[in-house]
Amino acid sequence: MNQVTIVTGGAGFIGSHLVRQLIESGQSARVIELPGTDVEHLPAGVEVIFADIRDRDALGRAFLGGDGFIIWPPILTCGRVTVANSMR
Repeated sequence: MNQVTIVTGGAGFIGSHLVRQLIESGQSARVIELPGTDVEHLPAGVEVIFADIRDRDALGRAFLGGDGFIIWPPILTCGRVTVANSMR
């Protein structure tokens, strides 16, 4: 089974290029995007979950079964908590 990498913001300019590289390297990608975001330009086979990252329950479900994650943009501010992450 392929490794599943979860990408928040994966339909944006930089995020979609990251997703394309994951797919081309043989990995599986799951993109988390806000409802209503255009995802038609993403490569075939990309799993897309529409959720707001401020919704802990939805985010928890979206991350189930993931092997790694990329949070893009790399710095997110949710309420008073700032989270900085890089590729893992």
